[in-house]
Amino acid sequence: MAVLVDVMIPVFNGMPELRRSVQSVMNQSMKEWHCVVCDDGSTDGTADFLNELKNDERFTILRNIRNMGRGVTRQRILEVCTAPYVCMLDAGDVMHPERLERQVEFLEQNNEVGFVASGMLSFGTMSKLLRVRGFHNGQIETYKRHGQVCFATSMFRRDVARREDVSFGELRMCEDSFFLERYARHNPKFFVIPMVLYYYNEFDNTSRLDVLKNYVYLVGVGLRIGSIGMVARNMAKMAVSMMELPFVPMERRFARRGREATIDERAEYERLFSESYKFTI
Repeated sequence: MAVLVDVMIPVFNGMPELRRSVQSVMNQSMKEWHCVVCDDGSTDGTADFLNELKNDERFTILRNIRNMGRGVTRQRILEVCTAPYVCMLDAGDVMHPERLERQVEFLEQNNEVGFVASGMLSFGTMSKLLRVRGFHNGQIETYKRHGQVCFATSMFRRDVARREDVSFGELRMCEDSFFLERYARHNPKFFVIPMVLYYYNEFDNTSRLDVLKNYVYLVGVGLRIGSIGMVARNMAKMAVSMMELPFVPMERRFARRGREATIDERAEYERLFSESYKFTI
């Protein structure tokens, strides 16, 4: 059976959520996949769990001897991918069972499109917030700027992703934007499948300090790559955040992201997550 897509999972101290993420790969309706997981120097039980997968030919397990950051780790994974398509999955996140099938089918039928994304539902195990974002107008679009598409939901063509001038760099944050900007120079056309195919574990993992660190880092990246617009946008956001953070609860800040999940989206989330804990691994 020819492999059509490589699923890329970088992980650092990902237990126990990593088990759920891997299970969502194994639950895919399309079976022509391979999964490459790279342990970025974890100190929890991640290595022990990955040892359980080492004899499964559907998985390739890599390990960094020390923590290198997401940019280096994602690039290392990409360099061993051989399938026509590659897609992202962060440890702790979950894919809808139809994600790979729908995205591969679209790219197979639309050769002019560089990458395909989908809607994304953000959740937190302890938070009651369920927010959805990433939906577009149902047409093929041209990538022009950071934040235009939910990167984690995307599937790319490997032959473009492996070009010499396309990479994740050595960034510990924002490596997704760095990669996408360079990928889009070769093929900026993308399409967003109008349904939630990716579930993003967000709300419980972000503190007030994390928000500020993110903006500071983005300003630094903007200075490094010479993007005045990126520097200005994130300095403005940082200023607003510094004024709000002492007074605005984090849950209220997250409530601004996207829209509230519909009844059907909430029901599908609850169905999938009840099933995803019925582990076969």
